[in-house]
Parts: sequence; C-alpha cells; structure tokens
Amino acid sequence: MAAVANDQRIELVVDGRAFQKRVKIIRETIELEFLGLTPFDLIGGFCKYDQQKLWSFCAENSQFHMVSCDGERTYNRHVPDLPIYYIAEGEKNPYLVCNPWVNPLRLVIEEDVFGKWRCEPHEINRRRKR
Repeated sequence: MAAVANDQRIELVVDGRAFQKRVKIIRETIELEFLGLTPFDLIGGFCKYDQQKLWSFCAENSQFHMVSCDGERTYNRHVPDLPIYYIAEGEKNPYLVCNPWVNPLRLVIEEDVFGKWRCEPHEINRRRKR
C-alpha cells in the first residue's frame, strides 16, 4: 500500500488483489442481471452511457457504489466521462485507487535492497579488521 498526495488529490494506491478484496466489485453477469443491470462485457463492466442508470441504481440501493476505470487505473468513486464503470458492494473509501503499473511495495523493496548493499562493504571491512 502506498499513498500519493499533491495539491489536487490524495490517493491510497493498492494492488489489484487488495483492491478487489476491499472494494468487492461485482463481476458476475448473472448477479448483475439479478439486480436488474445488464453489463456490456463479460466481467461486469458498464460503458459511459450507463452512468445515469448506475447513478440512480446506487442512489436507490445504498449498499452499492460506483467504481470508475480509465483503462489503467481503477477509482473507488464516480469519475465522470471515463470509459468503464463497475458496481461494488464493499468499502466506499473514495481515495482508494488501484494502479496495476505501480507496485506499492517498490520503495520498501528498493530501500531494503540498497540497505543490504550498503551493509555488505561495511561487513567486509569488519571481517578484515579481525
């Protein structure tokens, strides 16, 4: 998990597995059709022309909310005029974002690796002194 903050937005970036576990996007076509919604693809996606229908559905059913996707990033909120939308029933944190191209642990891993590299010469010098 990583956080990004600037003057325009604050985002909590998570990986895809953590995002799905927390947000619980409904991807089953049968379940969506049971709710009265017909997605345009097989993984539960709706196009931007379905925004109004999804908005009214979420207003009537407070346990659901909209998730927006621009093809790369998935936002846990309604962002107008994006190409893909989903319905979710989990956590409604609007700052939660899934970005598959960014590994939230990258900085931690790099710090650990560089920390080990810095320690190796120190350990070698200590062994020579003995």
